[in-house]
Amino acid sequence: MHPVMNVLHVIVGLAETIGGPPVALATLARAQAARGDDVFVLPARRTAGAQTLPAGAHGRLTVYDAPTEHHLLWYNAALKRELRRVARGCDIIHIHGTWRYHLLAAAGAARAYGIPYIVRPAGNLGVATRGHKAWRKRLYFTLFERKAINAAAAIHCCSRKEERELSGLGLSPRTFVVPQPVETDLTASEPDEASLRALCPTLRDEESVLLYVGRVGWVKRLDVLLEAFTSLATEFPEWRLVIAGTHEQPEIADSLRQRAAAANLSARVSLPGTVRGPQKAALLKRAAVFAQPSQHENFGLSVAEALIFGLPCVVSDGVAIGEDVAEAGAGAVCPSEPAAMAAALRPLMADRALREQRGNAAAALAQRFTPASVAAQLADEYARCSKT
Repeated sequence: MHPVMNVLHVIVGLAETIGGPPVALATLARAQAARGDDVFVLPARRTAGAQTLPAGAHGRLTVYDAPTEHHLLWYNAALKRELRRVARGCDIIHIHGTWRYHLLAAAGAARAYGIPYIVRPAGNLGVATRGHKAWRKRLYFTLFERKAINAAAAIHCCSRKEERELSGLGLSPRTFVVPQPVETDLTASEPDEASLRALCPTLRDEESVLLYVGRVGWVKRLDVLLEAFTSLATEFPEWRLVIAGTHEQPEIADSLRQRAAAANLSARVSLPGTVRGPQKAALLKRAAVFAQPSQHENFGLSVAEALIFGLPCVVSDGVAIGEDVAEAGAGAVCPSEPAAMAAALRPLMADRALREQRGNAAAALAQRFTPASVAAQLADEYARCSKT
């Protein structure tokens, strides 16, 4: 039996539309509570839409109401007060994300009570993300966040790639790598086939599906995936591309539709929007190959979800989990360029036996990311931080 810990997680928000961080945190918090720890989650700001964790008490897991609607670009008294209230008596504080006041407020509460804290940048300190609005982030980091991060007991990286990219910042805390957990219950969900037919009404039973699931935004480089598919469309007329996920930037979704139409592929390219639960399970079970062309992913949660369904994955070299995919023989890694992605996709689209081989490797690799395994690894790190 491991000693019970009181763990407080602090994150900007829990809206599903935010993407990977709140989804992974929900899975982690449930797994830690199932291990017997007392787990508390504070979303710093109220966010609209479905939440990955509902507020309230759920056995050993307690989710607090967000104290503010403020964007948290700077000081917020309501958040500071709430953190001082909920942090008292905790053994460890795990802070998720940067570039918002929640990091400074949580670090301040931890120091006030002598509680060790861990910072998980969630990819925000990666090279690509730092380069977006670079001068603002450099100034904010230098003036405010560097001091808070340097006072942390450790920095939690979700991949070796993220850990390597942090090395150039000259931060003093030790770093450790523990991946994001993947909710394995998704594989047990009854696929909502009727909903899938409604989302993709022109999808034929005999078609093979090349699938992307994730936010539709600039960093995902979905233009690369569409152009790669377009170049392969004549060679593989029985294949369809499905790009599913929240249209974070609707203008990008519109552009993809227009480009598909210009290539006479509207009937073979679907953008069904947000999918979750049984809808997502239906898509993942229906797919033959998963693709992730993103410019930058500090982990690649959608890829990990595809792996648990035994899908061979083709990912760009900006996706951190790609290192594991390549090492396990679970797919292919390539530059985020149309020609390179098409070359990586072609063998899998052409050869069912190869897809099955890579798919079996994918399912084996997915066992590294089970919630119980990730929760156990973090428990060891928490214990180490508590001793320092």
